[in-house]
Amino acid sequence: MKLQRIALIACLPALCAVMQFQWQSASAGEPSWQLPWPTGQQHQITDGYTYGCGTHQGIDEFAVDFSLSLGQEVSAVASGTVTNRVQGSTGLGWYVEIAHAGGYKSAYGHLNGFGPGIVIGANVRTGQLVGYADHTGVVKGGNPDHLHLRVTLNGAAYKAEPMSWVQGFGNLGTHAPGCVVPPPSGYSELWVSKAPANEDYNGNGCADIMAREAGTGVMRMYPGPCAASIPGSWLNYGSLPTGSFNNLMGPGGFSADGCVDVITRKSSNQAMRLYPGASPPTCSAQGFDSASGIGQNWGAFNLLFSPRDFSGDGCADVMGRQSDQLYLSNGNATPDDCLGTSLTNAVLIGSSGWSAFNSIFSTGDFSGDGCSDVIARNPSLESGKLWMLIGNCSGGFGNGGSAIAIGNGWNTFNLLSGPGDYDNDGCTDIIARNGSNGTLWLYQGNCGIGGVWFKTGSGVQIGVSGWNIFDAIF
Repeated sequence: MKLQRIALIACLPALCAVMQFQWQSASAGEPSWQLPWPTGQQHQITDGYTYGCGTHQGIDEFAVDFSLSLGQEVSAVASGTVTNRVQGSTGLGWYVEIAHAGGYKSAYGHLNGFGPGIVIGANVRTGQLVGYADHTGVVKGGNPDHLHLRVTLNGAAYKAEPMSWVQGFGNLGTHAPGCVVPPPSGYSELWVSKAPANEDYNGNGCADIMAREAGTGVMRMYPGPCAASIPGSWLNYGSLPTGSFNNLMGPGGFSADGCVDVITRKSSNQAMRLYPGASPPTCSAQGFDSASGIGQNWGAFNLLFSPRDFSGDGCADVMGRQSDQLYLSNGNATPDDCLGTSLTNAVLIGSSGWSAFNSIFSTGDFSGDGCSDVIARNPSLESGKLWMLIGNCSGGFGNGGSAIAIGNGWNTFNLLSGPGDYDNDGCTDIIARNGSNGTLWLYQGNCGIGGVWFKTGSGVQIGVSGWNIFDAIF
């Protein structure tokens, strides 16, 4: 593996000013929306609510048309239950409607067929195949093939933001007829669907906890409750022995099958291997599919983790610390596929100062701005000072590279990790293990609303003593 250097370098706390920002974020209880096609693919907005003005009315006020071609796959924007499946000749033609938690619904119009198992009453997961694009029903402009996507809240039109970590979703895209607002500087009219960010191993829409027993290597999957409470009883997901694998991480969805995976580093040759989540597309099977190699010569890094999709191409990535520097390896070795076949050469994104931290991890988008972030603990400051470096969705750091202080006193914990949005409130969270008694705690993220990073000053205990038996939790 080659190491490459790029110009965008992170500025660390010792050198840079610390700033606080308030970011726009999803409403409390809002699903983590994903764009309605397979991860890694990109499509254009062709009509609808773009540049702040819409061409649809009523319940479709904020609906958007995407330029999917005939027969291209359409997938669910969030987990939920199918409430309607219509084979009509007017209006939306063939369409599917899915109910999500909190009173949200999504509808997918102008289809020509439905995905396997898409019937009224069926439970679906984020990214699951719903149907295939066409131009059934009533469409404009000579029957062009496309997808009509509508989201509602309690029966009223709703603008889903951020969708798939794309901020300003309703203000970008192809200029719709009658809209006079100019496009923002640097906009792109192509939208890339992102890999799953939550560690949802069983495909029920809730972020789960994966933990490895030290020594035995037994992988325990604790089903998440989609709430700030204890997880369900653990399930055996196989064995990845400590002696054989010296690093484990949860990247979310690294491959393009919609299931959540695990990446390991082999102790014998320092090679990276991918263990795909089993049984796509439902992802309900217990365990992992056969492993495959995705990278060689990773022994130079003394710390590895996945920031989910840090580069903004829709595919999950890997970060590693070598001595005092931080590197990023893109999970999209082949453009626009997210097949999870290999990692790209690592590029330098943090030039110095990273050896000061004894824990570096990511829980995806912690700041609420739509981009994945990096969180790091300095044990020498204020009994364990926690810092956040905001990602810019382009493989670098925003906020001028300046780190933001988000907490003190974190030395109490001997393990920190981020499963995504564990409590399902629209903001990602941090899980921490108390080193003295082995209890597990949830610190609920607040998306930086009002300049506040956590919902409460103290965490919520979600695990009794005993979690010290694990050498990896993610």
